Amino acid sequence: MPHHNSVLHGLLKLIPWSTFDDLVDKHGADARVRRLNTKS
Repeated sequence: MPHHNSVLHGLLKLIPWSTFDDLVDKHGADARVRRLNTKS
């Protein structure tokens, strides 16, 4: 069975990591994360 990337993966490929990190910090997305952060 061939591997297919998700739609989310396709969208994230369009966003630079620096912009992604800025958005995570701005919205506090990793504030209470213990194990699986947003980059993971």
